[in-house]
Amino acid sequence: MSEPSLKSALDGVWKMSERLKTAGVHHEIKSYRYDAISIFAHVPGEYWEIDFCENGSIDFEVYKSDGSIKDPAALDAAIQKIEALNEPKGKQCL
Repeated sequence: MSEPSLKSALDGVWKMSERLKTAGVHHEIKSYRYDAISIFAHVPGEYWEIDFCENGSIDFEVYKSDGSIKDPAALDAAIQKIEALNEPKGKQCL
């Protein structure tokens, strides 16, 4: 079996983008992984990550809303949680 080619990977991304466009699904093509090109698709109450990996596989994840509407205090708490996770820990080398 031959290695997946860059052309076949890009063809897959392009075909999926066209399919989503035809279906009326808003989406964006992004690169945030070192080993994949991703499509982020947004549908009501969900967003999808579709990753076209360098090994030829396709990863598909669905993130679904629980339907609750939260207030600004919940947004502030969520941001503070991420800020705490991203704070430098201990000594750092320069």
